[in-house]
Amino acid sequence: MLRVYNTLTRKLEVFEPIAPPRVGMYVCGVTVYDTVHVGHARSYVNFDAIRRHLEFSGYEVKHVQNFTDIDDKIIERANREGRDWRELTAFYTAEYFRLMDRLGIKRAHHYPRATEYVPKMIEMVKGLVEKGHAYVTPSGDVYFDVSTFPEYGELAGKARLEQETVSRVRSSGEKRNPADFALWKAAKPGEPKWPSPWGEGRPGWHIECSAMSMDLLGESFDIHGGGHDLIFPHHTNEMAQSQCYTGKPMARYWLHNGFINMRGEKMSKSLGNFVTLEEAMDRHGAAALRMFILKTHYRSQLAFDISLVDEAAAALERLAEAVSDARTAMAHLPDSPPPSPTKSARRLAESADGLADAFKEAMDDDFNTPAALAALFEHAQKVFSYVRSVTGPSSPGLDAGLLGRATGELERLLGVLGFAAEEAGYDAEALRRAMEKEGFQTPEGSDPLEEALRLRRSLREERKFEAADRIREAVKEATGFKVKDWPFATTVSRLRMTTERPAGEEASA
Repeated sequence: MLRVYNTLTRKLEVFEPIAPPRVGMYVCGVTVYDTVHVGHARSYVNFDAIRRHLEFSGYEVKHVQNFTDIDDKIIERANREGRDWRELTAFYTAEYFRLMDRLGIKRAHHYPRATEYVPKMIEMVKGLVEKGHAYVTPSGDVYFDVSTFPEYGELAGKARLEQETVSRVRSSGEKRNPADFALWKAAKPGEPKWPSPWGEGRPGWHIECSAMSMDLLGESFDIHGGGHDLIFPHHTNEMAQSQCYTGKPMARYWLHNGFINMRGEKMSKSLGNFVTLEEAMDRHGAAALRMFILKTHYRSQLAFDISLVDEAAAALERLAEAVSDARTAMAHLPDSPPPSPTKSARRLAESADGLADAFKEAMDDDFNTPAALAALFEHAQKVFSYVRSVTGPSSPGLDAGLLGRATGELERLLGVLGFAAEEAGYDAEALRRAMEKEGFQTPEGSDPLEEALRLRRSLREERKFEAADRIREAVKEATGFKVKDWPFATTVSRLRMTTERPAGEEASA
């Protein structure tokens, strides 16, 4: 039974979609005026894991995520750089897809852009005016009247609402209430503008998500997600205008991920304390960054710490090594299970049989990825123990069916979290140079890795351990592969956990 924490009610609730097995999920996207940073990545990794688990659980998810491609920040940057605002937003939209693909984020089914929805936004604003929930000012602005919605602020909480400001909305002496927010902004010289019943202008920020979600998911849908910073004012205002327009709840469950903090502050562009996503992935690897994010519950705050990202990379390497060791054992040993299972075999079988249930139990507890990962790491340790038992000098015999099932289950569930084990390539010439540096020649035309492993095994048999260890270090330096000395062969762990998007997945419009 899946339970989710609903920001609106501030409690865990049993997840009951409106029209099962279909689930409508709207996640607020980026304003495309700059590159995405690690704080953005956290939100999209979290909601990608949520979507993947819903699909794993049998739900048919329709995922919608918008692009804000008209906004004060876009106009200001385009003017500052002397660029057309459309060219600017097109560039950063493409950048978003490129970086999210590296991070293993599944493409949403729809990526509506604000500029595509101006007519629908005008229609909605017109309806709110007619219903008495909005008013037109003499200057041509249109504001939502928060006094007409008694539930205004329930999402943020009344106490927080009193502390917050409406700093994202420009001040106007024409407002009836300081908390009223802009639905339509009258045109200013040099700004993009559209015709409307109130004169030329452009939409406010909040109205776009209401219009988009209503068009693509209906007047009420299941999950509305985003970062904790969007609770107020963005989601608070979305809820007010949508529910006043339709008379129905906008979303059944409101989910919000915590911040990534940098030096004790929320990571954000406005504060100038962010690490770009590309910088982080180039330094640590996309898979390590994804693991770093998923090792913390999505609602908790997360401090960006290089040492923690390195720990995540080491954890991924350990998982890949478990799969690699199992494959090595199955490739080199005959399938000859003993008449009765050994202790390590029984433990592995029990773990394999219960792993999916343990994983699902963790994820069903408000998408608890740290607990789900803990179950996978515990299972990987049992894989290691079993492989050691069947590859040692007193091996009872390999049960290839058991080991294959256990590693297959591990890989399947890692896939639910967006990871895949893939064989890594290497630079053959770099390895040749590293070997030559240590005084070893690899014949032209030979595979330098195979030659290095053959030489190491030969030197170890001759008890020339110092020379053999120099080869191990040369291989590690040139390829990053860990050398493994088995009773039957010397190999390397070439598997790496990646976050590559499935081949053939198309970009959504």
